[in-house]
Order: sequence, then structure tokens, then C-alpha cells
Amino acid sequence: MYNKVLIFVIIVIFLVISCDIIDQNHNDPPSSVLFDQEPQVSIVSNTQVLITWDTEENIGGEIKYGTKFDELVNSVPFNTSSDVQYISFDNLLPNTNYFFSLFFNPDDEYLPSDPMSFQTLNIDDLIVTDLANYQPRIISALSGHSAMRDSIFLSDRSSTENRTLTAKFIEEELSAFGFTVKRHNYSGPDYSSIKGTNVYCTIPATVETNDYIVIGAHYDSVVGSPGANDNASGVALVLTITGEVLEMPDRNKNVIIVFFDQEEIGLWGSHYFADSLYESGTEINSAHTVDQIAWDEDGDRAIELALPTKTLEFLYRASNNETIQKSIYIIDARSSDHSSFRRLDIPAIGITEEYRNGDTTPYRHSPEDTYETVNFEYLASSTHLVVYALKVLLSQ
Repeated sequence: MYNKVLIFVIIVIFLVISCDIIDQNHNDPPSSVLFDQEPQVSIVSNTQVLITWDTEENIGGEIKYGTKFDELVNSVPFNTSSDVQYISFDNLLPNTNYFFSLFFNPDDEYLPSDPMSFQTLNIDDLIVTDLANYQPRIISALSGHSAMRDSIFLSDRSSTENRTLTAKFIEEELSAFGFTVKRHNYSGPDYSSIKGTNVYCTIPATVETNDYIVIGAHYDSVVGSPGANDNASGVALVLTITGEVLEMPDRNKNVIIVFFDQEEIGLWGSHYFADSLYESGTEINSAHTVDQIAWDEDGDRAIELALPTKTLEFLYRASNNETIQKSIYIIDARSSDHSSFRRLDIPAIGITEEYRNGDTTPYRHSPEDTYETVNFEYLASSTHLVVYALKVLLSQ
């Protein structure tokens, strides 16, 4: 009898404890997601937005969004790991305010994120520069197809004398925009060949800010090569950008336009220029460098982006609108000036023709890299992409 009573009491106690545990679990509210960084709207274009976040959790769900705070009628799914994640919305309306919130899978038992908002832009992709005349004039002079000045025709841009003439030519082009042009002189160890001059200017923001964007291209060539594609094409594109940025009425970041020396013998110009910015504490939002951008034998208008951050990759993909229509490939190439910035953990991107995908000039580093081999239509389409990407970035 005693044993039966004891067993009954144990069963009752077990049931009470079990019910209490169940009740406690039932009443516990969902926990909030422990983001290492709250979700951020990183890039917004006319019709796309990039949202990034960082969390140690493996979570999934959907982002709900809409034009009304209490009517998030659209959604896109997401699935994350422990890395920085991003997701983009397509086909948004330009110049429109949107609200969004992250909703998580029911099994994750997390509350939705606090509602956030963003406004899409309404910027045009038109270029004011007369590309059909401006870019051929620049490449013609730099590649020796026509006289640079005073009946001087360059055979290459490798010797100290020819690089000095080239730097002077670029200075004059920048001065025509009304800038005070500066020289950044550098030198390596004594008795070395590392000695050159970067040419640059700064376009100020129209608001108070310490943020800078760097846009650059190298102006030297190898010995014996006119360097029309490598890299007079990059110089022409970046000079075009100078005029386009000036036309923007609202610029939320400062822009450094720079032309690097001695890329061909070891990226030295960009190496020392990046060092000078880093050591001065300049806050660099991103660096964009252009190298070989005038060959497109198969006519597909494709472009390669070297070592972009996720944000910069999205920026250029979002800028690839219906007017531009270029195929974009991501490559792991470190042989040009963008690497000088990436080694300092500065967000950077290299912009080039299909160097890795096989549609690149066969005349690189040769006497045949001449004006006649330049595809100006392809150069113009690439210019449109870079200009629009910068317009988006400067509007943020």
C-alpha cells in the first residue's frame, strides 16, 4: 500500500513540473535577432536597393516591403549564413519611398526587425560629354596617332621624358575643367627606377562630408607600345568622368580624380598614392580604377569587375540598366591599380574588358596597340556604366 501511494505522488509531481515547463515555453516571447550590425540600406539606384546585415545566426525568412508603412504587400525570400549578407529588390518605382521589415521563419522564433525605409532615386543615365569627339581626341594624342603638342608624336609613354609630356597633357585637360591640378611625386630606394608623378585633382562635394571616392587610371605604357588600349582608353574614360561629375548638382561625397604613373613596372604610382591617402587619414568610401577598356571583338559589350566588394559589385550591377545592357563578370585579378587600395583594406574595384574571359586585345604590350584597334563604341558603353554607377554612389 505504501509503495502505491509513493508511486502516485511521484507521478503527480512529475505531471505538475511538466505542465509548468510547457506553460513557461508557451508564454516565452520570441527573442530578437542578435545582429552584429543592424540591417543597413547600402546602395539605392532608380529601381534597386541593396540591404546588408551581419549576424552569427543561420536564419531565413522573407523581407516584406511596400510603399505604405502598414501595407508591406511585396516580399522576397532570404537565407543567411554567418557572413555579411545582402539581398536586392528589382523593379521598384523610381523616386518612391518604400518601407521594409525582415520576417523570419516561424521555427526561428525571432521577432521581425524594426521597420526601415529607403527612397529610390531618379537620376538619368545621359552623358553630356560629346564622346564621339572627346575620347578619340584624347586617345589619338596619347598613342601618337596625332601630335600631342608642338608637333610632338609619342612612340610610347615609358621613358621619363614621354611620361613627363603625358603628365603635362593630362594637367592641361584637367585645368580646362577649371581645377587646380596637383602633382604627387614619389620615389623608391636610392638608385632605383621607382620615381614618378601622379596627377590628380579633387572635385568637392556639395555638402559637408569627409568621405572621398577615388577614380583613377594609369597613364604610362611599356617600352615600344603606343598603349592606345593599355591604357589611353582608361585615361579617356576617367577624364570623361571628370566633366560628368562636375555636372552633378548634388554630390554627397568628394571625388579624387587621379592618373597613376608606373603601373607597368609594378603598380608603383597607385601604391604610393594609396599610401599617402591612408597615412593622411583620408576617409575613402571606395576606389575605382580603369585599365584596358577598348576591345570587344565579339560585340557582346561585356565587362569584367576585378575584386569588388559585395557592395561595389551590386552598385555596378544595379547601374547596368536597360540603356547600357552589358554582361558583367567578376574576376579575381590583382595585376592592376585597384590592388594597391585593396592591400590597405580600402574597398576597391578594377574595371576592364574581358581580360580573363578571352575577349581582350591581342596587341597588349606591343607596337600594335594603336589608335586603329580601339573600339570607341564599346568604350562609350563602358563609360556610361561607370558614370551611372558614380551618380548613384554620389547620391547616397
